[in-house]
Amino acid sequence: MSKANVESLVSSMSLEQNEAGTTESGYRSTMQELGRMPVFTDVRLLEMTPDTAQYTIPDDIGLILEAFYDSDIIFRESLSSMNTHNRNWRDLKGTPEFYVSESETAKTFRLVPSPQVASKDFSFLLGEPLGRDFPEYSVGLIHTKIQADNPDWMDLPVALKVTAKEFSKESKYADPEFASLCDQLADLMLTNG
Repeated sequence: MSKANVESLVSSMSLEQNEAGTTESGYRSTMQELGRMPVFTDVRLLEMTPDTAQYTIPDDIGLILEAFYDSDIIFRESLSSMNTHNRNWRDLKGTPEFYVSESETAKTFRLVPSPQVASKDFSFLLGEPLGRDFPEYSVGLIHTKIQADNPDWMDLPVALKVTAKEFSKESKYADPEFASLCDQLADLMLTNG
């Protein structure tokens, strides 16, 4: 229902000058962008395989905000930083202390050092997978989440973002100032809740 609400708001704010295809495209790209902002967050547990350092990030994960191995935080390091400190960092084996990703939007990450022990069983007897039942030798990711649809409370900021896209594209109705105003108002609503 929310997508229909957003489309209706965009149509009203653009005085019916919007194009259905552009509105649909703007909606999809806005939802992708919001998935890279800490608006929708989630936690994911990943099973580790011995001697495997590189892991694929599932498609619904936007950005990794924090990562844990066992009960310890593992820190993000850049490729250049790792190469500066130890040129043989890819060959290190042991308990992971860092993770390396080529970019914020890359869909893979590498644990450094490479774990040598498989994750324990993902059975949560106490019902606390992120507490007392956290499986040993596993990675926990706190991350932003990419969603196909938005919750109802986000209709207006999403509609403002889509309207900004609508009026910033080249057309006879282009209005960069209005587009900028819509974008700024949406950002204000998203950052200040």
